[in-house]
Amino acid sequence: MIKRTDKIDWGEQNAHGVDVAQLRYNLSLTNEEKVVQHDRALQFMIQCRKVALDSGKPILPNPDLDYLVRLCEERLVSES
Repeated sequence: MIKRTDKIDWGEQNAHGVDVAQLRYNLSLTNEEKVVQHDRALQFMIQCRKVALDSGKPILPNPDLDYLVRLCEERLVSES
């Protein structure tokens, strides 16, 4: 368990708290790697949304995510 007095090393950050190492890593990716990383993150969001919808509890609408889900579904249909 982390106590409030324990120091956590968050790595190198700029003055605004941005993880500089993560930023450098993302900038080093090729366009293909960026697409793969984006697709993984989107698939994760889709799975989270599905779990939330399946729970039966109300969730806030997310038009941006809904739009991306539709694009992914259209892409999957066109690729098959």
